[in-house]
Amino acid sequence: MRVQSAESKKQDITIIRLLSEDFKQLADRSQDAIYQFDIESQTFPFFNKQFLSQYAMEENGVKILSPKSVLLILGVEQGDDVFQSDAIQEVVFQPLMVASV
Repeated sequence: MRVQSAESKKQDITIIRLLSEDFKQLADRSQDAIYQFDIESQTFPFFNKQFLSQYAMEENGVKILSPKSVLLILGVEQGDDVFQSDAIQEVVFQPLMVASV
């Protein structure tokens, strides 16, 4: 029974990995900006090429994606209420460096 259970878990992990890769490929073909934002860590665990091209800022030839870059591109000013949030204050100046895609 344990051998089947371990083998079943291994197959499940493989299926999840393949589906995840398929989703990433599909998302990168989309004209929509697709992303996942983790509220607790204030990071973007997933984003497609369209989201990166629309919401990343470029500094010294490096694309930077952060909550601040997204808010600034959306036209939210630092004096606005969203910037007054303690959660945003903590991470807004901690950008994620992204290699060019």
